Amino acid sequence: MAKGFTMRSWVVFFVVLWAQVMYAQDVFIENNPYDQADESVKRQNAFNWERWFYEQRMYPNNYLPDDAYVKALRQREEMRSRQEFFASNVVWTNIGPTSGFYFSYGNISSRITTIQYDPQNPNVVYLGAAFGGVWKSFDGGATWIPKMHDEVSLSSGALAIDPTNTWSNYTSGLPTLSYFSRLVIRPQHPNELLAALGRRNSLGVSGGLYGSTNGGAAWTLIANGRADDVVFSPSGDTAYAIGSGIGYRVSTDGGATFTPVSALAMQTRNHLAVAPSSPNIVFSAHHSSSIGLHVYKSTDAGATFTRVGTSVNFNGNQAWYDFYIYVNPFDPNYVYVGSIDIWRSTDGGTTFQNITNGYSGGSVHVDQHNLAFHPTKPDEMFCVNDGGVWHSTNRGTTWTNRNATLTLTQFYRIASDPINWAHLLGGTQDNGTQRTLGSINWTSAFGGMGARCVSIPKTL
Repeated sequence: MAKGFTMRSWVVFFVVLWAQVMYAQDVFIENNPYDQADESVKRQNAFNWERWFYEQRMYPNNYLPDDAYVKALRQREEMRSRQEFFASNVVWTNIGPTSGFYFSYGNISSRITTIQYDPQNPNVVYLGAAFGGVWKSFDGGATWIPKMHDEVSLSSGALAIDPTNTWSNYTSGLPTLSYFSRLVIRPQHPNELLAALGRRNSLGVSGGLYGSTNGGAAWTLIANGRADDVVFSPSGDTAYAIGSGIGYRVSTDGGATFTPVSALAMQTRNHLAVAPSSPNIVFSAHHSSSIGLHVYKSTDAGATFTRVGTSVNFNGNQAWYDFYIYVNPFDPNYVYVGSIDIWRSTDGGTTFQNITNGYSGGSVHVDQHNLAFHPTKPDEMFCVNDGGVWHSTNRGTTWTNRNATLTLTQFYRIASDPINWAHLLGGTQDNGTQRTLGSINWTSAFGGMGARCVSIPKTL
């Protein structure tokens, strides 16, 4: 029995998704993409959970219709208008977590994938959650407010800030069921954008490098195949793109055309970083299961590369998921690699040190997804990861938690005490099993990756 819950009920916490449940298949789908997986994958519980989830939603097809979610939202609104869903006078109240609390990491929100300063007003900061939409801060990250409520999708992959424009939903020319790995605006040309996209295709990932010349209203495919990253030089004349599908490519006409360059060998996931203060310095980092995580440096504007940090183990065994490389815009000697932790070099990539130590007493959550640097202060920066957002004023030596006002926790399942509904337990993505006894602030009951929680009356 879980401590803090009533004596008349039991709360059963399931950490493991039972294999006998996960293997059960209730539907037959011709040419089912999940049947194409190899046998070792089919034995994994995570795979079978995904299969169970998606098969119900694509049956009788062997794919999810592109507009399925749009239709579902439209149907919801129609039901609301007929009061078949709930009465119009029902008032919903946020019960959190705002925020959750996860042992040594302190306040947590959820997996945050991207963050950006407003280049014109750095007190304004935007972040994008894996599934929680875009949030905005007016006070440098101390407090946050949501900016998206009724979008078709609240899943965020990349942010780029154009201080002269407003929110619009653009899809023209973009593939369906795609995700943005990176979105960049050409310096001094706010209507010109480049985007590195991936796209789920059966059990694999495809995608492409796309460009827009009208502020994102319409897009054109530049190079077909998975694209992981794209960056501009500070002048905007040169652009670099990389991905296992498109290879390594360089543009010298502001991103209009790209030429393949054989200076780098592609791995499963690949990233790039240009040193804004020394644009001849370009870094690349690659990951695959065979090589782990390697870093390379160019001093001739990306024409040739040499491996650096050769003595460093970046703990990149899951860099297919949590991975980036960035250079401090004011100092090319400060290079940052994100994997499970953040690794920092202060000597231009020769050596790297772990500056977060998330599994060794550090206060920054593990599984790093992105960084952002203050546009005018060389020492200030943000990092985002599976636990939320942290801020540093000394180039990452120490960090301050900035999750207190975010309501973003990704729950897999929740359960309430049948005697007291305010007593809740929920399994979350990489933030343990969170619990509340009625407060808007939740705390961790268990660590790790939470999953199913079930409340069972004692009489059963």
